Amino acid sequence: MRSMFSSLVEWMGIQVKKAQDLESARAIFGDRVQVLIIICGCHLPDGEARDFMKQLRAEGIDTPFLVISGGSPQDHSIAEAGFEFLPLPLRKDVFDDAIRRIVGSSLPALGAAIRLS
Repeated sequence: MRSMFSSLVEWMGIQVKKAQDLESARAIFGDRVQVLIIICGCHLPDGEARDFMKQLRAEGIDTPFLVISGGSPQDHSIAEAGFEFLPLPLRKDVFDDAIRRIVGSSLPALGAAIRLS
C-alpha cells in the first residue's frame, strides 16, 4: 500500500523522500529540500504525527500533513489539529485528489514529499 502511494505521488512529478522514523524525516529538512507535503499515519515508530507537526510549526515549518489511517475514531479527529486526513481503505482517486488539493499549483512539482512509514 505504501509503495502504491509513493508511486502515485512520483507519477505526479513529486520526488518522494522515504523516512522510517521522525529523526530521519527531520534530517530531510536539513538537506535543504523543498518539502511540499508529509504523508504519514497517526502513530509513528518513534512518536505521534500530531507531536511532529507541533514541533515543525514551532520551528516555523508549515509543510502540510496528509495523515492516512484506518485506526480509531480518535484518529479521525486529527483533522481538527491541522492535518488533512484520509481514512483507510483508500481509493486511488481520493488520494490523488487530496494530493492535488494540498500541493495545488506546485504541480508539476519542484519539491519533494516525505513519506513516513
